[in-house]
Amino acid sequence: MKRIYLIIFVGLVSFSCEEDFSPYGEFKEKYILNCILRGDSTFQIAALSKSYNPANFNPEIISEDVSIKDADIRILIGDSVYIFKDSSIVRTDTSKYKTPFRFYFNENVTLIPNKDIEVEVLLSNGRRIRSSSKTPPKIQFDQRSADVISDQSPSMLQFIWNISFSGQ
Repeated sequence: MKRIYLIIFVGLVSFSCEEDFSPYGEFKEKYILNCILRGDSTFQIAALSKSYNPANFNPEIISEDVSIKDADIRILIGDSVYIFKDSSIVRTDTSKYKTPFRFYFNENVTLIPNKDIEVEVLLSNGRRIRSSSKTPPKIQFDQRSADVISDQSPSMLQFIWNISFSGQ
């Protein structure tokens, strides 16, 4: 009986996999937009990049910057449209990427609480990226504290705020 199991096991192992195993799936190029809109400032920054497929198992070897330039980034809030400008700055750390850091910015984006917001990106290759959300409701603090967070602060600080939330 053991012999039959051994023959079946050897048969299954010898016919099971004829292809080499690869940890990579099918590569699909994707685009990544990083944009955090701040309510305490009118200056907003966005960074646009794409996915990459490293030739081996160490992605740290990649030295080609995958950021994307010459895209058209727009923020739509109500009837207002804010167009971002393409820019770059010199990297302080050039150990991996030698090219300048590319980003987009707009100095006049005013966020209005509880408004529909849409981000639209048109790439130079004709592809379009869109996303939509709603700006958070206005937050109002009940009272101001005289405490300043420092090394001498008490072990606990308490913050209380009110949100005018409509339930949607």
